[in-house]
Amino acid sequence: MEFKTKMREWQALLENYAAGGTPFQSWLPEDIQDVAWDIVLVNGPAGFSSNFPGRMETIFTAHQIAANQPGAEICIHDTDCTVENIYSAFFFGRENLSPKSTNYATTAWAQVPTNMLFDKT
Repeated sequence: MEFKTKMREWQALLENYAAGGTPFQSWLPEDIQDVAWDIVLVNGPAGFSSNFPGRMETIFTAHQIAANQPGAEICIHDTDCTVENIYSAFFFGRENLSPKSTNYATTAWAQVPTNMLFDKT
């Protein structure tokens, strides 16, 4: 897979999206996007350097997959990292995140509430 983002762009990408822009590309085939997934795991790509892609696109894609899937659970690894934390809260709502700590990192589970429908754009 080829990701178009870099960690150093995280803030500008999020601001662009919040203003109605489309900074993220949907890189999953439609037949994958259209499946009613119960659980989605976000555990990459790497984001420990400003030149790495980071997880901005994958958190956004998890948001797209969860759109209109009440009850879906999204597992986002490394939410103790700033960008993962901010993007998870933005796309899923901090009130829907349930952090779980391990010896290595914090993983947040986002439960998509039955009364929340996401905008797929």
